[in-house]
Amino acid sequence: MTDLRTIARTAAGIFGGTPRVVKFYDESEEHSVEILSCTPSPEPGLTSYSTIGMSAFDNDTTIGPRQLRVEVVGIAADSTTAFSGGLSSCAFNLAHDRFQIQPKRVFPRVFEATGKTSRRRTRSSGIRSDGRATSNPSSTTRPISSG
Repeated sequence: MTDLRTIARTAAGIFGGTPRVVKFYDESEEHSVEILSCTPSPEPGLTSYSTIGMSAFDNDTTIGPRQLRVEVVGIAADSTTAFSGGLSSCAFNLAHDRFQIQPKRVFPRVFEATGKTSRRRTRSSGIRSDGRATSNPSSTTRPISSG
C-alpha cells in the first residue's frame, strides 16, 4: 500500500497551485478519507481535487492477479462548494461496499449526501505547492455544509 503522504505529494506536484487537505469521516466515524484541493489548478477559476486514502478501501476488483486500488480526481469551478464532499461520498460508498470503481461506472447521487452523512476535519495541507511536507498541521472539526 502506498503511503498517504506520497499520494498527496504526488497529486499536489502534478496539480500545482496551493494545496489544502480536508479530512472527512463517515457518519459512524469508522472510516475517513482526505481530500486534496489545489487552487488555482489547472488554471485560474478552477480547483483540482483528489481523494487521499480511498485506495485503502477494498474495491473487490482485480486486474490479473492484482487488486485494483484507486484514488478519484476531478476539477471544478472555484465557486463549487460541494465537490470535496462528493468525492468523500464516493470513497465512503466504496468503503461500505455500496459501489465498486470500474470502467464506465457512475456513482449516482454522491452530492445529495454531502452535509448529511459525513463530517470533515479541516487542517492545513501539511504539504507545500512543491509537494514537500510542512510541519504539524492544526485541526478543527465541523459539519460539512451543503452548497
